[in-house]
Amino acid sequence: MRALGLRVPEDISVIGMNNLPQAEFATPPLTTVHLPVQEIGTLALELLQDMIAGSVEIPRRIELACAIVERQSVARIA
Repeated sequence: MRALGLRVPEDISVIGMNNLPQAEFATPPLTTVHLPVQEIGTLALELLQDMIAGSVEIPRRIELACAIVERQSVARIA
């Protein structure tokens, strides 16, 4: 974006995923969506074990909480 002459967040807002530690050290610090990756992995393993055992309902809906970690790469909407 810098090569195109675009400024973050003045000209374009940027948001990332997974809230990696490097996000806060970007210029500007990157707003991200925090996903509970450890919980996702644990649930995936449990689901796989249930599928192998034949004791799971398919389709199955699982909802997990995520959060937006606000930093400085997204412009405020008035």
